Amino acid sequence: MFVAAISACACNNKEEPTGNAEALKAVLTFKNYKTEKGVSGSVSLSENEPAVLIDLTSGETLTKEPLSGRSNNGTFLFEPKKAASGDDLFLYYPSSSNPKIGNGSAVFNIPATQNGGPVNPVFVGAAKNSGSSYRGTAVTMEPLHTYVLGTVQKGAYSIVSATMKSNAGEGIAGDVTVDMKTGKITGASASTITVNFATPLNCREENMNAAIEVAAVSLSRGFTITYTTDGGDKIEYSTSDPVTFTCDDVFRTDPASSGRMLIACGSNKVYIFDEALAKASGNYKDGLIWEWDASTAKSVIGGNMDHIDDAKPVNDNKQILVTSSYNWAALVDIATKKVLWYATGVTGAHSAEILPGNLIAVACSGEHVMLFDASMPNKKLAQYDLGSAHGVVWMESVQRLYAIGGTTLQKYRVMNNALSLDQTFDTKSAVTGLHDMTKYDSNTLVMTGSRAALFNVNTNTFTNIPHFNGFVGMKSINCNPDTGEVYYTFGAEGLSEGSYTWSSHWIRYSDNYMATTPGGQTLAVDGYIRVEDINMYKVRVFSW
Repeated sequence: MFVAAISACACNNKEEPTGNAEALKAVLTFKNYKTEKGVSGSVSLSENEPAVLIDLTSGETLTKEPLSGRSNNGTFLFEPKKAASGDDLFLYYPSSSNPKIGNGSAVFNIPATQNGGPVNPVFVGAAKNSGSSYRGTAVTMEPLHTYVLGTVQKGAYSIVSATMKSNAGEGIAGDVTVDMKTGKITGASASTITVNFATPLNCREENMNAAIEVAAVSLSRGFTITYTTDGGDKIEYSTSDPVTFTCDDVFRTDPASSGRMLIACGSNKVYIFDEALAKASGNYKDGLIWEWDASTAKSVIGGNMDHIDDAKPVNDNKQILVTSSYNWAALVDIATKKVLWYATGVTGAHSAEILPGNLIAVACSGEHVMLFDASMPNKKLAQYDLGSAHGVVWMESVQRLYAIGGTTLQKYRVMNNALSLDQTFDTKSAVTGLHDMTKYDSNTLVMTGSRAALFNVNTNTFTNIPHFNGFVGMKSINCNPDTGEVYYTFGAEGLSEGSYTWSSHWIRYSDNYMATTPGGQTLAVDGYIRVEDINMYKVRVFSW
Protein backbone atom coordinates (compact mmCIF):
# COMPACT_ATOMS: atom_id res chain seq x y z
CA MET A 1 0.00 0.00 0.00
CA PHE A 2 2.92 2.37 0.52
CA VAL A 3 4.18 3.87 -2.72
CA ALA A 4 7.43 5.82 -2.66
CA ALA A 5 10.85 5.89 -4.30
CA ILE A 6 13.68 3.74 -2.94
CA SER A 7 16.34 5.76 -1.17
CA ALA A 8 19.27 6.42 -3.42
CA CYS A 9 21.67 5.75 -0.56
CA ALA A 10 20.25 2.32 0.40
CA CYS A 11 22.95 -0.38 0.59
CA ASN A 12 22.68 -4.04 -0.30
CA ASN A 13 22.27 -6.15 2.82
CA LYS A 14 24.92 -8.59 1.49
CA GLU A 15 27.68 -5.95 1.62
CA GLU A 16 30.67 -7.27 3.52
CA PRO A 17 31.72 -5.48 6.71
CA THR A 18 35.03 -3.67 6.49
CA GLY A 19 36.15 -4.58 9.95
CA ASN A 20 36.46 -0.91 10.86
CA ALA A 21 33.43 -1.10 13.12
CA GLU A 22 31.79 -3.75 15.24
CA ALA A 23 28.44 -5.20 14.22
CA LEU A 24 25.55 -3.07 15.34
CA LYS A 25 22.95 -5.14 17.16
CA ALA A 26 19.52 -3.55 17.25
CA VAL A 27 16.82 -5.04 19.48
CA LEU A 28 13.53 -3.88 18.02
CA THR A 29 10.33 -3.94 20.05
CA PHE A 30 7.24 -3.40 17.92
CA LYS A 31 4.20 -1.84 19.51
CA ASN A 32 0.84 -3.39 18.77
CA TYR A 33 -0.99 -1.67 15.96
CA LYS A 34 -4.70 -1.17 15.32
CA THR A 35 -6.52 -3.09 12.61
CA GLU A 36 -9.49 -2.02 10.49
CA LYS A 37 -11.68 -3.83 13.04
CA GLY A 38 -10.46 -1.55 15.82
CA VAL A 39 -8.61 -4.34 17.63
CA SER A 40 -4.91 -4.82 18.37
CA GLY A 41 -2.69 -6.57 15.89
CA SER A 42 0.88 -7.74 16.42
CA VAL A 43 3.85 -8.03 14.09
CA SER A 44 5.01 -11.43 12.91
CA LEU A 45 8.59 -10.89 11.76
CA SER A 46 9.63 -12.56 8.53
CA GLU A 47 13.08 -13.43 7.26
CA ASN A 48 11.89 -12.27 3.86
CA GLU A 49 11.04 -8.78 5.11
CA PRO A 50 14.11 -6.93 6.43
CA ALA A 51 14.27 -3.80 8.54
CA VAL A 52 16.24 -0.74 7.47
CA LEU A 53 18.62 1.23 9.69
CA ILE A 54 19.93 4.67 8.77
CA ASP A 55 22.86 5.99 10.78
CA LEU A 56 22.22 9.73 10.61
CA THR A 57 25.68 10.51 11.93
CA SER A 58 27.70 8.43 9.47
CA GLY A 59 25.18 8.54 6.63
CA GLU A 60 25.11 4.76 6.19
CA THR A 61 21.91 2.92 5.27
CA LEU A 62 21.78 -0.78 6.14
CA THR A 63 19.18 -3.48 5.49
CA LYS A 64 18.96 -6.70 7.45
CA GLU A 65 16.62 -9.62 8.18
CA PRO A 66 15.81 -10.47 11.79
CA LEU A 67 18.43 -12.63 13.48
CA SER A 68 15.95 -13.91 16.03
CA GLY A 69 12.38 -13.38 17.07
CA ARG A 70 9.20 -14.02 15.21
CA SER A 71 6.80 -11.74 17.09
CA ASN A 72 6.74 -8.20 18.45
CA ASN A 73 10.39 -8.39 19.46
CA GLY A 74 13.32 -9.16 17.22
CA THR A 75 17.09 -8.83 17.02
CA PHE A 76 18.73 -7.44 13.88
CA LEU A 77 22.50 -7.62 13.39
CA PHE A 78 23.59 -4.82 11.08
CA GLU A 79 27.11 -4.61 9.63
CA PRO A 80 28.15 -0.98 9.23
CA LYS A 81 31.41 0.20 7.74
CA LYS A 82 31.66 2.64 10.59
CA ALA A 83 29.53 3.25 13.60
CA ALA A 84 30.08 4.90 16.93
CA SER A 85 28.44 5.07 20.29
CA GLY A 86 25.97 7.95 20.42
CA ASP A 87 25.22 7.98 16.70
CA ASP A 88 21.63 8.96 15.87
CA LEU A 89 19.81 5.99 14.37
CA PHE A 90 16.54 5.85 12.45
CA LEU A 91 14.86 2.55 11.63
CA TYR A 92 11.80 1.53 9.67
CA TYR A 93 10.05 -1.75 8.96
CA PRO A 94 9.30 -3.33 6.59
CA SER A 95 11.93 -2.41 4.06
CA SER A 96 9.35 -2.64 1.26
CA SER A 97 7.72 0.57 2.51
CA ASN A 98 10.54 2.38 0.66
CA PRO A 99 10.33 5.95 2.00
CA LYS A 100 11.78 8.99 0.28
CA ILE A 101 14.83 10.08 2.27
CA GLY A 102 16.18 13.61 2.41
CA ASN A 103 16.78 16.67 4.59
CA GLY A 104 16.58 14.68 7.79
CA SER A 105 13.15 13.29 6.96
CA ALA A 106 11.63 10.06 5.71
CA VAL A 107 8.42 10.32 3.69
CA PHE A 108 6.06 7.35 3.70
CA ASN A 109 2.66 6.96 2.07
CA ILE A 110 -0.77 6.41 3.57
CA PRO A 111 -3.13 6.32 0.59
CA ALA A 112 -5.67 9.11 0.25
CA THR A 113 -7.85 6.65 -1.66
CA GLN A 114 -8.71 3.49 0.27
CA ASN A 115 -11.10 0.53 0.24
CA GLY A 116 -11.70 0.08 3.97
CA GLY A 117 -9.79 -3.20 4.11
CA PRO A 118 -6.73 -4.36 6.07
CA VAL A 119 -3.31 -2.78 5.59
CA ASN A 120 0.29 -3.80 6.20
CA PRO A 121 1.50 -1.48 8.97
CA VAL A 122 4.71 0.51 8.71
CA PHE A 123 6.79 1.04 11.85
CA VAL A 124 9.42 3.66 12.61
CA GLY A 125 11.79 4.17 15.51
CA ALA A 126 14.65 6.43 16.56
CA ALA A 127 17.44 5.85 19.08
CA LYS A 128 21.09 6.50 19.78
CA ASN A 129 23.65 3.77 19.21
CA SER A 130 24.45 2.30 22.62
CA GLY A 131 27.87 1.20 21.38
CA SER A 132 27.42 -2.17 23.08
CA SER A 133 27.63 -5.17 20.78
CA TYR A 134 26.59 -7.39 23.69
CA ARG A 135 23.58 -5.50 25.01
CA GLY A 136 22.69 -3.97 21.68
CA THR A 137 20.65 -0.86 21.04
CA ALA A 138 17.02 -1.00 22.11
CA VAL A 139 14.57 0.66 19.70
CA THR A 140 10.83 1.03 20.15
CA MET A 141 9.08 0.77 16.79
CA GLU A 142 5.77 2.62 16.51
CA PRO A 143 3.18 2.26 13.74
CA LEU A 144 2.66 5.31 11.56
CA HIS A 145 -1.05 4.80 11.16
CA THR A 146 -4.18 4.43 13.21
CA TYR A 147 -7.85 4.15 12.29
CA VAL A 148 -10.89 6.32 12.56
CA LEU A 149 -13.87 4.02 12.98
CA GLY A 150 -16.83 6.02 11.79
CA THR A 151 -20.05 4.53 13.12
CA VAL A 152 -23.07 4.73 10.83
CA GLN A 153 -26.49 4.30 12.41
CA LYS A 154 -28.70 1.38 11.54
CA GLY A 155 -31.04 2.40 8.74
CA ALA A 156 -32.64 1.47 5.44
CA TYR A 157 -29.46 1.89 3.38
CA SER A 158 -25.94 0.66 2.69
CA ILE A 159 -22.84 2.86 2.71
CA VAL A 160 -20.86 2.71 -0.53
CA SER A 161 -18.26 5.39 0.17
CA ALA A 162 -16.98 7.84 2.76
CA THR A 163 -14.99 11.05 2.52
CA MET A 164 -13.07 12.30 5.54
CA LYS A 165 -11.73 15.85 5.60
CA SER A 166 -9.84 17.78 8.27
CA ASN A 167 -11.76 20.94 9.05
CA ALA A 168 -8.69 23.18 9.24
CA GLY A 169 -6.92 21.67 6.22
CA GLU A 170 -4.25 19.74 8.12
CA GLY A 171 -2.84 16.65 6.46
CA ILE A 172 -4.20 13.26 7.50
CA ALA A 173 -2.80 10.97 4.76
CA GLY A 174 -0.81 11.02 1.50
CA ASP A 175 2.90 11.73 1.91
CA VAL A 176 3.51 11.36 5.64
CA THR A 177 6.75 13.00 6.76
CA VAL A 178 8.71 11.64 9.72
CA ASP A 179 11.58 13.41 11.47
CA MET A 180 14.32 10.76 11.42
CA LYS A 181 16.01 12.10 14.54
CA THR A 182 12.89 11.82 16.72
CA GLY A 183 10.78 9.30 14.81
CA LYS A 184 7.79 11.66 15.05
CA ILE A 185 5.37 12.61 12.29
CA THR A 186 5.77 16.23 11.28
CA GLY A 187 3.08 16.46 8.60
CA ALA A 188 1.02 14.86 5.86
CA SER A 189 0.15 16.10 2.38
CA ALA A 190 -3.52 15.11 1.95
CA SER A 191 -6.28 16.73 3.99
CA THR A 192 -8.97 14.49 2.45
CA ILE A 193 -9.33 10.71 2.38
CA THR A 194 -11.81 8.91 0.15
CA VAL A 195 -12.87 5.35 0.96
CA ASN A 196 -14.70 3.35 -1.69
CA PHE A 197 -15.73 0.26 0.22
CA ALA A 198 -14.92 -3.02 -1.48
CA THR A 199 -18.18 -4.34 -0.01
CA PRO A 200 -20.89 -1.78 0.84
CA LEU A 201 -21.67 -1.52 4.56
CA ASN A 202 -25.18 -2.90 4.99
CA CYS A 203 -26.78 -0.92 7.82
CA ARG A 204 -30.23 -2.52 7.59
CA GLU A 205 -29.73 -4.82 10.56
CA GLU A 206 -27.20 -3.05 12.77
CA ASN A 207 -24.85 -0.11 13.12
CA MET A 208 -21.78 -0.43 10.91
CA ASN A 209 -18.21 0.83 11.29
CA ALA A 210 -16.41 2.50 8.41
CA ALA A 211 -12.64 2.01 8.76
CA ILE A 212 -10.52 4.97 7.62
CA GLU A 213 -6.74 4.70 7.90
CA VAL A 214 -5.16 7.96 9.04
CA ALA A 215 -1.75 9.19 10.09
CA ALA A 216 -1.09 9.67 13.80
CA VAL A 217 -1.47 13.46 13.69
CA SER A 218 -3.35 16.21 15.54
CA LEU A 219 -6.19 18.30 14.08
CA SER A 220 -6.90 21.73 15.52
CA ARG A 221 -10.55 21.94 14.49
CA GLY A 222 -11.56 18.32 14.15
CA PHE A 223 -12.84 16.64 11.01
CA THR A 224 -15.92 15.80 8.96
CA ILE A 225 -16.93 12.47 7.44
CA THR A 226 -19.53 12.42 4.67
CA TYR A 227 -21.02 9.02 3.89
CA THR A 228 -22.79 8.21 0.62
CA THR A 229 -25.59 5.64 0.63
CA ASP A 230 -26.57 3.23 -2.10
CA GLY A 231 -29.47 5.58 -2.83
CA GLY A 232 -27.14 8.55 -3.31
CA ASP A 233 -28.08 10.26 -0.03
CA LYS A 234 -25.46 11.93 2.16
CA ILE A 235 -25.00 11.29 5.88
CA GLU A 236 -22.60 13.49 7.80
CA TYR A 237 -20.64 13.27 11.02
CA SER A 238 -18.61 16.27 12.14
CA THR A 239 -16.69 17.39 15.19
CA SER A 240 -15.03 20.78 15.60
CA ASP A 241 -13.16 19.78 18.76
CA PRO A 242 -9.36 19.39 18.61
CA VAL A 243 -8.45 15.77 17.92
CA THR A 244 -5.24 13.79 18.32
CA PHE A 245 -4.96 10.44 16.58
CA THR A 246 -2.56 8.15 18.42
CA CYS A 247 -1.04 4.97 17.05
CA ASP A 248 -1.99 2.96 20.14
CA ASP A 249 -5.70 3.67 19.89
CA VAL A 250 -8.53 4.08 17.42
CA PHE A 251 -10.83 7.09 17.24
CA ARG A 252 -14.47 6.04 17.34
CA THR A 253 -17.08 8.55 16.26
CA ASP A 254 -20.61 8.95 17.55
CA PRO A 255 -23.18 7.33 15.24
CA ALA A 256 -24.04 9.27 12.11
CA SER A 257 -27.68 8.94 11.12
CA SER A 258 -29.57 9.10 7.86
CA GLY A 259 -31.69 11.71 9.56
CA ARG A 260 -35.02 10.40 10.65
CA MET A 261 -35.41 8.50 13.88
CA LEU A 262 -38.38 8.32 16.21
CA ILE A 263 -38.70 7.97 19.98
CA ALA A 264 -41.55 6.05 21.57
CA CYS A 265 -42.08 6.06 25.33
CA GLY A 266 -44.43 4.47 27.81
CA SER A 267 -44.55 2.00 30.68
CA ASN A 268 -40.91 1.85 31.86
CA LYS A 269 -39.26 2.01 28.42
CA VAL A 270 -37.86 4.53 25.94
CA TYR A 271 -37.16 3.34 22.39
CA ILE A 272 -35.26 5.01 19.55
CA PHE A 273 -35.79 3.47 16.12
CA ASP A 274 -35.18 4.14 12.46
CA GLU A 275 -38.35 5.45 10.86
CA ALA A 276 -37.86 3.93 7.40
CA LEU A 277 -37.19 0.40 8.69
CA ALA A 278 -40.12 0.59 11.09
CA LYS A 279 -42.43 1.95 8.39
CA ALA A 280 -41.47 -0.84 6.00
CA SER A 281 -42.72 -3.54 8.36
CA GLY A 282 -45.12 -1.53 10.48
CA ASN A 283 -43.28 -2.61 13.65
CA TYR A 284 -40.83 -0.50 15.65
CA LYS A 285 -38.72 -3.57 16.52
CA ASP A 286 -37.43 -3.87 12.96
CA GLY A 287 -35.83 -0.44 13.24
CA LEU A 288 -34.87 -0.52 16.92
CA ILE A 289 -31.56 1.23 17.58
CA TRP A 290 -31.55 2.07 21.28
CA GLU A 291 -33.65 1.44 24.36
CA TRP A 292 -33.61 2.47 27.99
CA ASP A 293 -35.31 0.59 30.79
CA ALA A 294 -36.08 2.99 33.64
CA SER A 295 -36.01 0.14 36.14
CA THR A 296 -32.21 0.06 35.73
CA ALA A 297 -32.14 3.52 37.35
CA LYS A 298 -34.39 2.66 40.30
CA SER A 299 -31.44 2.58 42.69
CA VAL A 300 -30.59 6.14 41.64
CA ILE A 301 -34.02 7.75 41.29
CA GLY A 302 -36.16 5.52 43.49
CA GLY A 303 -39.93 5.12 43.44
CA ASN A 304 -42.13 3.59 40.76
CA MET A 305 -40.27 3.60 37.43
CA ASP A 306 -43.37 3.06 35.28
CA HIS A 307 -45.71 5.46 33.41
CA ILE A 308 -43.06 7.27 31.34
CA ASP A 309 -44.96 10.00 29.52
CA ASP A 310 -42.29 11.98 27.65
CA ALA A 311 -38.81 11.42 26.22
CA LYS A 312 -37.44 14.58 24.64
CA PRO A 313 -34.05 14.66 22.84
CA VAL A 314 -31.88 17.55 24.09
CA ASN A 315 -28.30 18.84 24.02
CA ASP A 316 -27.61 18.15 20.35
CA ASN A 317 -29.51 14.84 20.61
CA LYS A 318 -26.91 13.42 22.98
CA GLN A 319 -29.27 13.14 25.94
CA ILE A 320 -32.97 12.55 26.57
CA LEU A 321 -35.15 14.30 29.14
CA VAL A 322 -37.51 11.65 30.49
CA THR A 323 -40.56 12.32 32.66
CA SER A 324 -42.97 10.01 34.42
CA SER A 325 -46.47 10.47 35.78
CA TYR A 326 -45.13 8.69 38.84
CA ASN A 327 -43.50 11.94 39.89
CA TRP A 328 -39.95 11.86 38.57
CA ALA A 329 -37.86 13.38 35.80
CA ALA A 330 -34.40 12.42 34.58
CA LEU A 331 -31.73 13.44 32.09
CA VAL A 332 -30.35 10.27 30.47
CA ASP A 333 -27.15 10.11 28.45
CA ILE A 334 -27.75 8.16 25.24
CA ALA A 335 -24.21 6.82 24.82
CA THR A 336 -23.84 5.45 28.36
CA LYS A 337 -27.52 5.17 29.45
CA LYS A 338 -26.47 6.83 32.71
CA VAL A 339 -28.74 9.22 34.61
CA LEU A 340 -26.98 12.60 34.59
CA TRP A 341 -29.64 14.46 36.59
CA TYR A 342 -32.95 13.67 38.21
CA ALA A 343 -35.75 15.17 40.26
CA THR A 344 -38.37 13.47 42.39
CA GLY A 345 -41.51 14.91 43.92
CA VAL A 346 -42.50 16.41 40.58
CA THR A 347 -46.16 15.49 40.89
CA GLY A 348 -47.49 14.10 37.62
CA ALA A 349 -44.44 15.16 35.60
CA HIS A 350 -45.45 15.23 31.93
CA SER A 351 -42.64 17.05 30.13
CA ALA A 352 -39.37 18.87 30.78
CA GLU A 353 -37.11 21.36 29.03
CA ILE A 354 -33.51 22.57 29.19
CA LEU A 355 -33.28 26.34 29.81
CA PRO A 356 -30.40 28.82 29.64
CA GLY A 357 -28.41 29.21 32.82
CA ASN A 358 -28.17 25.47 33.48
CA LEU A 359 -31.83 25.19 34.46
CA ILE A 360 -34.50 22.56 33.84
CA ALA A 361 -38.23 23.25 33.84
CA VAL A 362 -40.70 20.44 34.50
CA ALA A 363 -44.41 20.59 33.64
CA CYS A 364 -46.33 18.80 36.42
CA SER A 365 -49.97 17.94 35.95
CA GLY A 366 -50.24 18.41 39.73
CA GLU A 367 -50.83 22.09 38.94
CA HIS A 368 -47.30 23.47 38.62
CA VAL A 369 -44.30 24.30 36.49
CA MET A 370 -41.24 23.52 38.60
CA LEU A 371 -37.76 24.96 38.09
CA PHE A 372 -34.57 23.05 38.97
CA ASP A 373 -30.84 23.57 39.02
CA ALA A 374 -29.47 21.13 36.40
CA SER A 375 -26.07 20.92 38.09
CA MET A 376 -27.35 18.68 40.89
CA PRO A 377 -30.25 16.30 41.45
CA ASN A 378 -33.37 17.47 43.23
CA LYS A 379 -32.26 21.07 43.70
CA LYS A 380 -35.63 22.77 43.29
CA LEU A 381 -35.47 26.53 42.82
CA ALA A 382 -39.12 27.52 42.49
CA GLN A 383 -42.56 26.48 41.31
CA TYR A 384 -45.31 28.33 39.45
CA ASP A 385 -49.03 27.67 39.31
CA LEU A 386 -50.46 26.22 36.11
CA GLY A 387 -53.47 23.94 36.23
CA SER A 388 -52.95 20.53 34.55
CA ALA A 389 -49.49 21.54 33.30
CA HIS A 390 -48.52 19.16 30.50
CA GLY A 391 -45.85 20.77 28.31
CA VAL A 392 -42.89 23.16 28.34
CA VAL A 393 -40.87 24.40 25.34
CA TRP A 394 -38.06 26.97 25.20
CA MET A 395 -38.18 29.24 22.14
CA GLU A 396 -34.71 30.55 21.41
CA SER A 397 -35.93 33.16 18.90
CA VAL A 398 -37.79 35.16 21.56
CA GLN A 399 -35.89 33.90 24.62
CA ARG A 400 -39.05 32.71 26.35
CA LEU A 401 -40.36 29.54 27.97
CA TYR A 402 -43.88 28.48 26.96
CA ALA A 403 -45.99 26.17 29.12
CA ILE A 404 -49.42 24.62 28.54
CA GLY A 405 -52.15 23.29 30.80
CA GLY A 406 -55.91 22.82 30.33
CA THR A 407 -56.87 25.71 28.06
CA THR A 408 -54.01 27.99 29.08
CA LEU A 409 -50.73 28.90 27.38
CA GLN A 410 -48.26 30.81 29.53
CA LYS A 411 -45.13 32.69 28.47
CA TYR A 412 -42.23 33.16 30.91
CA ARG A 413 -38.92 34.93 30.85
CA VAL A 414 -35.91 33.50 32.71
CA MET A 415 -34.31 35.91 35.16
CA ASN A 416 -31.89 35.26 38.03
CA ASN A 417 -32.61 31.54 38.32
CA ALA A 418 -36.34 32.20 38.33
CA LEU A 419 -39.29 32.47 35.95
CA SER A 420 -41.25 35.66 35.46
CA LEU A 421 -44.69 35.37 33.86
CA ASP A 422 -44.94 37.61 30.81
CA GLN A 423 -48.30 36.73 29.33
CA THR A 424 -51.19 34.26 29.49
CA PHE A 425 -53.24 33.12 26.49
CA ASP A 426 -56.60 31.38 26.40
CA THR A 427 -56.50 28.48 23.92
CA LYS A 428 -60.19 27.44 23.98
CA SER A 429 -60.84 28.76 20.49
CA ALA A 430 -58.04 26.59 19.09
CA VAL A 431 -57.29 23.66 21.42
CA THR A 432 -58.77 22.31 24.65
CA GLY A 433 -57.52 19.66 27.04
CA LEU A 434 -53.92 20.57 26.20
CA HIS A 435 -51.62 17.54 26.43
CA ASP A 436 -48.61 18.23 24.23
CA MET A 437 -46.59 21.06 22.72
CA THR A 438 -43.56 20.87 20.45
CA LYS A 439 -41.51 23.28 18.39
CA TYR A 440 -42.79 23.61 14.81
CA ASP A 441 -40.12 26.02 13.59
CA SER A 442 -38.03 28.78 15.15
CA ASN A 443 -41.07 31.07 15.46
CA THR A 444 -43.95 28.64 15.87
CA LEU A 445 -45.25 26.11 18.37
CA VAL A 446 -47.67 23.27 17.68
CA MET A 447 -49.98 22.12 20.46
CA THR A 448 -52.67 19.50 20.77
CA GLY A 449 -55.20 17.84 23.04
CA SER A 450 -58.65 17.99 21.53
CA ARG A 451 -57.88 19.41 18.09
CA ALA A 452 -54.47 20.91 17.25
CA ALA A 453 -53.16 24.36 16.34
CA LEU A 454 -50.07 26.34 15.49
CA PHE A 455 -49.11 29.32 17.64
CA ASN A 456 -46.92 32.10 16.24
CA VAL A 457 -44.74 33.50 19.04
CA ASN A 458 -44.22 36.80 17.21
CA THR A 459 -47.85 37.62 16.47
CA ASN A 460 -49.39 35.61 19.36
CA THR A 461 -51.96 34.11 16.99
CA PHE A 462 -53.38 30.61 16.60
CA THR A 463 -53.87 28.74 13.31
CA ASN A 464 -56.09 25.69 13.25
CA ILE A 465 -54.67 22.42 11.86
CA PRO A 466 -57.53 20.97 9.74
CA HIS A 467 -56.39 17.36 9.90
CA PHE A 468 -57.20 17.17 13.62
CA ASN A 469 -60.54 18.98 13.68
CA GLY A 470 -62.44 15.92 14.94
CA PHE A 471 -59.74 14.52 17.19
CA VAL A 472 -59.89 14.18 20.99
CA GLY A 473 -57.42 12.78 23.47
CA MET A 474 -54.31 13.61 21.45
CA LYS A 475 -51.26 12.80 23.56
CA SER A 476 -48.41 13.88 21.28
CA ILE A 477 -47.86 15.67 17.99
CA ASN A 478 -44.80 16.28 15.79
CA CYS A 479 -45.14 18.29 12.56
CA ASN A 480 -42.58 18.83 9.81
CA PRO A 481 -43.14 22.30 8.29
CA ASP A 482 -41.04 21.47 5.23
CA THR A 483 -42.85 18.29 4.18
CA GLY A 484 -46.29 18.43 5.77
CA GLU A 485 -45.70 15.18 7.63
CA VAL A 486 -46.99 14.52 11.13
CA TYR A 487 -46.47 11.79 13.73
CA TYR A 488 -48.86 11.54 16.65
CA THR A 489 -50.44 9.38 19.35
CA PHE A 490 -53.80 9.54 21.05
CA GLY A 491 -55.72 7.74 23.73
CA ALA A 492 -59.18 8.46 25.12
CA GLU A 493 -62.20 6.68 26.56
CA GLY A 494 -63.40 4.19 23.98
CA LEU A 495 -60.38 4.83 21.71
CA SER A 496 -57.49 3.52 23.77
CA GLU A 497 -55.53 0.53 22.49
CA GLY A 498 -53.52 -0.06 25.64
CA SER A 499 -54.27 -0.89 29.26
CA TYR A 500 -55.28 2.68 30.13
CA THR A 501 -57.57 5.27 28.56
CA TRP A 502 -54.53 7.38 27.72
CA SER A 503 -52.34 4.65 26.22
CA SER A 504 -51.77 3.47 22.67
CA HIS A 505 -50.06 0.72 20.72
CA TRP A 506 -49.89 2.61 17.43
CA ILE A 507 -47.94 5.60 16.16
CA ARG A 508 -49.97 7.31 13.44
CA TYR A 509 -48.52 9.38 10.64
CA SER A 510 -49.82 11.40 7.74
CA ASP A 511 -48.11 13.07 4.81
CA ASN A 512 -50.34 16.16 4.89
CA TYR A 513 -51.47 17.45 8.26
CA MET A 514 -53.09 20.52 6.70
CA ALA A 515 -55.54 18.47 4.62
CA THR A 516 -59.10 19.01 5.78
CA THR A 517 -60.85 15.91 7.12
CA PRO A 518 -64.54 15.44 7.95
CA GLY A 519 -63.56 14.32 11.45
CA GLY A 520 -62.85 11.08 13.24
CA GLN A 521 -59.72 9.67 14.80
CA THR A 522 -58.94 7.18 12.03
CA LEU A 523 -59.43 9.35 8.96
CA ALA A 524 -56.62 10.47 6.64
CA VAL A 525 -54.01 8.31 8.36
CA ASP A 526 -51.35 7.30 5.86
CA GLY A 527 -49.75 4.64 8.00
CA TYR A 528 -49.09 3.06 11.37
CA ILE A 529 -46.09 1.83 13.34
CA ARG A 530 -46.95 -0.69 16.02
CA VAL A 531 -45.43 -0.47 19.52
CA GLU A 532 -47.24 -3.30 21.21
CA ASP A 533 -45.13 -4.09 24.27
CA ILE A 534 -45.60 -0.87 26.25
CA ASN A 535 -48.50 1.37 27.18
CA MET A 536 -47.24 4.09 24.88
CA TYR A 537 -47.93 7.71 25.68
CA LYS A 538 -45.91 9.85 23.28
CA VAL A 539 -43.94 9.70 20.09
CA ARG A 540 -41.12 12.15 19.47
CA VAL A 541 -39.14 12.77 16.30
CA PHE A 542 -35.51 12.35 17.29
CA SER A 543 -34.44 14.08 14.10
CA TRP A 544 -36.33 14.90 10.90
